[in-house]
Amino acid sequence: MRSEVLLVDAGDYAHPDLKHEDRENWFVLHTMGEMHYDAMTLGELELYRGPEYVQSIIDSTKVPMTVANVRFKGAKEPIAAPYLIRQVKGVTCGIIGLVGQDFGEGKQKFVELGYEVDDPFIVAAKLVPEVRKKADLVIVLAHLGSADAFQLPKAVPGIDVIVFGHYPGTVAPTQVEGALTVRPGQRGQYMGETRIVVTPENKVASYSGEAVALDVKVVGENPQIAAELRALKLAIGDKPAPAGEGSGKSGESGESGAMKSGDGAAGTQ
Repeated sequence: MRSEVLLVDAGDYAHPDLKHEDRENWFVLHTMGEMHYDAMTLGELELYRGPEYVQSIIDSTKVPMTVANVRFKGAKEPIAAPYLIRQVKGVTCGIIGLVGQDFGEGKQKFVELGYEVDDPFIVAAKLVPEVRKKADLVIVLAHLGSADAFQLPKAVPGIDVIVFGHYPGTVAPTQVEGALTVRPGQRGQYMGETRIVVTPENKVASYSGEAVALDVKVVGENPQIAAELRALKLAIGDKPAPAGEGSGKSGESGESGAMKSGDGAAGTQ
């Protein structure tokens, strides 16, 4: 288990084609658990598969999940924890997962599927002060798309880090209204690695980061997981890559990020 890295995913780990071989989606979820992800949220690619499918994800995953603003129809509580608390090198991190209300098919899409998606800005405005009382850093896994994700720290003060979901592409870490924004890419091709140095008052003093290409020739592979993937590919009739080739968790994962506290003890500049 890690103590100096926070490993998170901002949703859309499932394949965009609902007819695609579903065993690959479950393999991605399995490997995220084996990699000891600290937190994840969901995206529309998971939610569009329906409430029963989402419940099976929640029931089976080893990865702690936060989805603060999505409820099953008629429910009062969100489908997963509104936020999670994790310790990283002595720094307490509060993690909130948020999902957008419309991904190009109208808000009614979620209603028809059996969900109630509350306004993420209203939910964030309520939760951030609550989480701030319990955490040194407030981190949002924002499966909102770029425009809303950039607006979020302007509308809701008190957020320290935002990990983008939904839109492809990588962007170097930058600050918006004091919040560090991280956009780590898609499909497990990159890891958005961000290093954060915090002050004794738990403010972000400095940061650096990059999108690390997950080329197996560079970062290596887990032999057990690689063998499981090759077996899966054979089972579904998809020719597997030879051992030691390929990249990503499985080629179909969502937006992941790894955040490290700064050199030396966290809380020192």
